[in-house]
Amino acid sequence: MANTYGMYSLNDLLAVRNASAASFGLDEIARTIQAEVAYANDRVNEMLADFAQPFTSQSAIWGGGGLVTMEKSDEYGVPLLSHSAPGITAQFPLSLFRQSIGWTEEYFEKASPAEVAEKYLELRKGYFAAITKEMARALYGYGVGTAGHAEYTFVDRLTNGVSLSINGFAQGDVVVGTIPDSPAGATFATTHTHLLAENTVTNADVDAMVTMVTEHGNTKGLKIFLNAADKAAFVALTEFTALSSPLLVYAGITSTLDKLDNGDLENQKIGYWNNYIPCYVKPWAVDNYLLCVATDMPEKALGYRTDGPWKIAATYSDYPLIAEYAKAKFGFAVWNRTMGAVDYMNSDTWATPTALA
Repeated sequence: MANTYGMYSLNDLLAVRNASAASFGLDEIARTIQAEVAYANDRVNEMLADFAQPFTSQSAIWGGGGLVTMEKSDEYGVPLLSHSAPGITAQFPLSLFRQSIGWTEEYFEKASPAEVAEKYLELRKGYFAAITKEMARALYGYGVGTAGHAEYTFVDRLTNGVSLSINGFAQGDVVVGTIPDSPAGATFATTHTHLLAENTVTNADVDAMVTMVTEHGNTKGLKIFLNAADKAAFVALTEFTALSSPLLVYAGITSTLDKLDNGDLENQKIGYWNNYIPCYVKPWAVDNYLLCVATDMPEKALGYRTDGPWKIAATYSDYPLIAEYAKAKFGFAVWNRTMGAVDYMNSDTWATPTALA
């Protein structure tokens, strides 16, 4: 049953249920699965592009640079020498994630190509879920405490055993110096925090969350994210403008209109805050928390540390489908600690999202 006209697709494999994978041709199935794995990794990179910068190192500097002051002078004047700020170190965890498969020679003698493809889809779903959860944990500050206890320690056993300090967004702690000045010259004390909390969210609360991000010069690609369970309360705020109904027909207008898409109620753009910040319902957003992130800045909010792509860990290189597990090594932590802010809407006291445990 060799394919002489090109590579099978995943849908082709899902259609074959009356033959074993071994009789169908493991080489053909392996080519299809490996192409699908590469596609899955590309999708992950696209998904993370708004939030995370990939790294292979344990740490990176954020908030460096500065300016050299221009001073009025005559032809003999010598201005004072200025030194750029050294920046602040952010550190990133790296963990090994595995998924059991059990793809043995005996399995392929019994399982159909469709069953192999279905197992692959289950693996991919689990990979996407793990990546999404770890990204959300970093964005919402899971495990990094509150003011006075700003980080958790991660022992980097997969690399060199060094203990790394993992931080969330700025939360009133001293971060090896002070938070860098804004491009407009505003300075920020070490009591500055990007984790807000109130019993009932108001226009002023959302504005305060946005200001926490923009006052540092993070003004490109601002977006607000919320869980579907918080949509009713959020859209009722007067500074929110909803998108037009997809049912409306606008006579005489030929340009593309920004309409609400109801294709996925948990993954949709719903409107604008203050007429300029797009707002999104996302399935990974945590109930009772609003998140604001500047997604188009040169530095990203998160660092995504990885040691190679997700892959099926073949037992023998000559037999790429004979494998006991799939695996990936990755981890997330906040890189630029001023690039985002979170507003907890259920109490006057900040609480770490337990949904991310």
